[in-house]
Amino acid sequence: MPLNFSWTPGEKKALRLFVSAEDTEFDPATLQHWKDEGFHVTFLSYNGDPAEYRTTLAKMGDKLDLGEKWALIGQLPFLMVLTRLTNE
Repeated sequence: MPLNFSWTPGEKKALRLFVSAEDTEFDPATLQHWKDEGFHVTFLSYNGDPAEYRTTLAKMGDKLDLGEKWALIGQLPFLMVLTRLTNE
């Protein structure tokens, strides 16, 4: 059963889904599954440089339209690091 995250499939603008991980790769089958459900998927790996990572995240956010829906997905240990990085 598809997960729709409170949006309606077929909306004019698909939900943007940002996937982030410490690894340089993420399971391609999972990414494709989200794409098949209509999500606009972008993968961002963390290269170990907090400043560069924050800059890249900010640039990704700059591409969003006002009111555009989005989500950030990552594994729990990395999300805790991500929270610290973005709040520094």
